[in-house]
Amino acid sequence: MSDAAAIPSAPPAGADDPIRASAWITLTVLLLFYLMSFVDKQMIALLVNPMGKGLDLQDSQLGLLVGAAFGIFYTISVFGAGWLLDRYSKRTILFVAVLGWSLAAAATGLAWSFEQLFLARALVGIGEGFLPPASLALIAAVFPRGRITMATSIFFAGSNIGSVLALLVGGKAIAWLDARGGAVLPLLGHLDAWRAAFVLSALPGIPLALLAFAIHRGASQPVPKTVAVAGGENDGYLRFLRAHTRLIICHNLAYGLMSSACYAVLLWAPAYLERGFGWGADRVGMVLAIGSACGAAANIGWGMTSDRLLRGGRRDVHYRLYPGLYMLCIPVTALTFLWVGPGTFLPLYMMVSVLLLGSGGMTAALQLSTPPGLRARVMGIQTLSSGIFGLALAPTLVPSLAQYVFRDRQAIGLSIAVVVGVSLLATILLLFFARGALREAVKARDEVGR
Repeated sequence: MSDAAAIPSAPPAGADDPIRASAWITLTVLLLFYLMSFVDKQMIALLVNPMGKGLDLQDSQLGLLVGAAFGIFYTISVFGAGWLLDRYSKRTILFVAVLGWSLAAAATGLAWSFEQLFLARALVGIGEGFLPPASLALIAAVFPRGRITMATSIFFAGSNIGSVLALLVGGKAIAWLDARGGAVLPLLGHLDAWRAAFVLSALPGIPLALLAFAIHRGASQPVPKTVAVAGGENDGYLRFLRAHTRLIICHNLAYGLMSSACYAVLLWAPAYLERGFGWGADRVGMVLAIGSACGAAANIGWGMTSDRLLRGGRRDVHYRLYPGLYMLCIPVTALTFLWVGPGTFLPLYMMVSVLLLGSGGMTAALQLSTPPGLRARVMGIQTLSSGIFGLALAPTLVPSLAQYVFRDRQAIGLSIAVVVGVSLLATILLLFFARGALREAVKARDEVGR
């Protein structure tokens, strides 16, 4: 790295602008929606074993339900999501998406075959695929540039908080339902414990979808095509991608690989603890909830640290801070899932959560680099990468490695460690290669002011 690259530049324009109340309201609604989406993701992880027993499913089928059934259609929806979100009201689109995925998540508990489960999870994926690109575009529109990483990190903390609720409350609720042989629900009659857990965790999303209309109206509307903006924001999508090819490719590959590491841990740690340590759902939920709480705090803390360094002129801070965390995370993850027992798992898992599950702020690198009229589409590429690597590949890869490579159904911990190690090593290399491209792209947006 040259000496010039190491010298901090001037802080971004508008870095110290005040944060308006409407920005906090918008962020709160988006955080709640993201929290809800992660309750769904974590609930299916907690219910993998009882769902498999109830419908006599193999691990490979469960891996498809947890990963590919959701991830493939989540990914497909992204192709249209960015285009729609840059052209129509984000509030209305989010209302329809949240309502749709909540109904589909409830339907997961009513399925009686692998095919029906697959369809329900696919519909959940389609709905949730609209949330990240819409949210990240809205956050970048309503927060000052010097506070975008913090706001984005708070948004991504919703994943950690959702995990805490699902693991802590959901784990105890599942144990309570198990002890009573299920539950009797209005109109639905008696449902087994795992079915009732799906339905009860999804139903609140139906009325809460109305909160989409509390989002800042001006930020929700598309940038008018008649407005002339430097750089051709409204008709320069392909031009922007060509001008920043190295940044777009490296960032999205890195983000997808980092997501695969996160989801390998989040979705298969419950099964690892149940099989390896013989823990029940309530104890598994308590332990992993503590880890997720650490991840939430880390998300906000790393985001605030990034913003402080950005305001000091470090335009490539996102590609310096997070790779450093991942370098530490690789050996800690291996130790956590390979060489520790029940008594020492929790403190090491808390370290994994701080180093890996607090990575939400890394996405601000693209928010700071992209013109307003293109943000939903550009962030959609990131969502696409996360869907392919994180939601479709990693959840299926972990049990497949255990079953077909290591030939041991109990080798889930080894599979998690391998997926995390390989994914993070590649992420570190990609972000190192893209540092210069990030500095140039952020500088170009700083000169424009948004």
